Amino acid sequence: MAGIAQNQVIESALADVQGQVLGVKLENENSFLVYGIEIVTAERSIMEVKVDAGSGKVLAMERDKVDNEDNKSGEPDNDLVHKD
Repeated sequence: MAGIAQNQVIESALADVQGQVLGVKLENENSFLVYGIEIVTAERSIMEVKVDAGSGKVLAMERDKVDNEDNKSGEPDNDLVHKD
């Protein structure tokens, strides 16, 4: 069971990545409960923010920029950023 409310998790994610929330999922990663929050930014990037379900701490952010003019292959660009 998650330790903090979903709206608090969304606030934590939006404090690090500004944009509009597309979705929120509670996930089990390596036996730890984390929320995965998808946010679309003003630059049309899709960010997935991982938030600890117990503490509300942002753990990592992954960018998936689907509409990238430099990327002619059509494959999404993925960048993972871990928070310390």
